Amino acid sequence: MDLGETDLGATDLGTVDFGADQGTDLGMLPEGAVATESGVVLGVDEGELRVHWAIPYAAPPLGALRFAPPAPVVRAPEPLPGDAPPPACPQNARGGGRLVGDEDCLFLNVFSPTPGEALRPVMVFIHGGAFLQGSSNVALYDGRTLVRAGDVVVVTINYRVGLAGFLVSEGLRDEGAPGNHGLRDQIAALRWLQRNVAAFGGDPEAVTLFGESAGGSSICALLAAPDAEGLFHRAIIQSGGGCTGYPPVEGAGRSGLGRAAPRIDALGCTDAADPAAELACLREVPIGELVAAASVGEASGLGLPDVGPVEDGVLLPGSALERLASGAAPDVPVISGSNADEAVTFVAAVPVPTEEALELLVRAQLSPRVADAVLALYPVEDFASPKAAYEAILGDIAFVCPALGFVRATAGGAAPSYAYHFTRVPAGLAGARGAVHGLELVYLFGRFDVLGYRPRAADEAVAAAMQQAWTAFARGEALVVAGTSWPAYDPAAPGLLLLDDPLAVGSTIREGRCDALRRLGISP
Repeated sequence: MDLGETDLGATDLGTVDFGADQGTDLGMLPEGAVATESGVVLGVDEGELRVHWAIPYAAPPLGALRFAPPAPVVRAPEPLPGDAPPPACPQNARGGGRLVGDEDCLFLNVFSPTPGEALRPVMVFIHGGAFLQGSSNVALYDGRTLVRAGDVVVVTINYRVGLAGFLVSEGLRDEGAPGNHGLRDQIAALRWLQRNVAAFGGDPEAVTLFGESAGGSSICALLAAPDAEGLFHRAIIQSGGGCTGYPPVEGAGRSGLGRAAPRIDALGCTDAADPAAELACLREVPIGELVAAASVGEASGLGLPDVGPVEDGVLLPGSALERLASGAAPDVPVISGSNADEAVTFVAAVPVPTEEALELLVRAQLSPRVADAVLALYPVEDFASPKAAYEAILGDIAFVCPALGFVRATAGGAAPSYAYHFTRVPAGLAGARGAVHGLELVYLFGRFDVLGYRPRAADEAVAAAMQQAWTAFARGEALVVAGTSWPAYDPAAPGLLLLDDPLAVGSTIREGRCDALRRLGISP
């Protein structure tokens, strides 16, 4: 199942003829035109809601601005059409490997109700894609359903991915920003919204971040980043991995400089004697080569190129989870959760035909002491096959148990934390692989069409429950979902919202294995 391929550019957005003489006086422009610091944005008026596409929030990161913090946007002298999605940031297309996107990609999109007297809560979605792929123009991330369901303003953003967004080098460290430019883009978008979202009817004092996979991991980092303080007020982390796993810039073992070295070598830019010359070379590399170089070097634990944030001592001064748990980072309300079958798509090509093959895989990835304990915790006879046991092990270690551990670590502060677990599976072929990574987005955004699937009544009930819960959280309301009270997480009396039909609140998931993994030290 590929949930992130469909491009909204192919969606029929309607056509709007604004005439030849648009000017810059809002009185001369169509209903729905909005004045922002980026320029006047025309957009698409759909009656009960409006969509403003492709609004630049920072200067294009080209030339000397490649690998630089986002620069202020330059106001457009003529109205921006706002009628078509922006290009993705450069990346390889899923499945085909061809280069897509454009380096001039720092745009956001705003879905808003028709303005009223009161400002609405703002929900900002950060896309996933392993920090390598994804964009705000994916059809799955269409904000219209949430706008209609919850009377909120929904914003989707682009940010630099791959090496353009997360490369670390000595030259960048000399410039004072050793990496994390994709995170800096996200912060720049949030700052832009603080100054401009009220023009779209959004309340800058009621901003909720929500994101999935790398988007959820990004929110973990933003929660711990001093530069992001005050730019958002609530956070929803979907399959974000529990706010762990960011390496330091340098040091023994996995580090930002260590994972960058073979990539810089492959690009022919290595110059240990002159980091500035090395950086100048990297800024001149054709973008296709830069994208391809992300696949050089060791893979992550999920078998993907190891790309993403680092603890740089500047933007991220330390471990995100530790800063949040210790109170060093702001205490804001959070939701964190995962799906039942997270690892299925990541290990689809990994053969695990026998119990012996399972043992070899686990022993290759974990220390002998831990491997023996994990194999005992996941006996093959408890699963449909050795492959299913491996999927459960990897999914629990990478997603399910860290998400629960994050809620446990942040519970008990002044702001509540909530936990969920998504187990709903579509009928027929659409659900053949279970509640896979990213499936909850289909329900949250109401985009069953991206699966080619006609939802049953039970699917629509789960979708409505998610939309109700997520938007009520953004409004700061008590979380009562389809008549079920969703309690704040309390380690002494855990309560997790189980997203399925029927909806329920449970006290545990995964038959208690997350507690066992935590005792082994391989899950927070």
